[in-house]
Amino acid sequence: MSYIHVMDSPGDPRPAFSTTIAALAADPRVALEAASTLGIRGAQLSGRQRGTRATDLDGSGRRDLAAAARRLELQLTGIDFWIKGDELLDPSTVDRGVGELIATVRLAADLGGLPVRSEEHT
Repeated sequence: MSYIHVMDSPGDPRPAFSTTIAALAADPRVALEAASTLGIRGAQLSGRQRGTRATDLDGSGRRDLAAAARRLELQLTGIDFWIKGDELLDPSTVDRGVGELIATVRLAADLGGLPVRSEEHT
């Protein structure tokens, strides 16, 4: 399923939408550059991609990611956090699953109050 976030920026000639960067490159910085090169205004992060997971980014890493997007004139539009339903139902994994979701919500707050989009993923 793809997700498009429409943005309102009068006077900006680029298409007024955002794309998930996970599909563009494994390295988030390279993916941000690719989105910028494509002329897209916004970038949707993946809460499960190496380099954009909450556990991968300390305070400095979070500031660096936001700064990289700003330098490329990209708006961070949200974080996708796909989770398997079993992770929230199985007593042996529920703590980890909920912990990762909470950490992703905190990451979203640190990046400017981004929305977190979560769906059950199989």
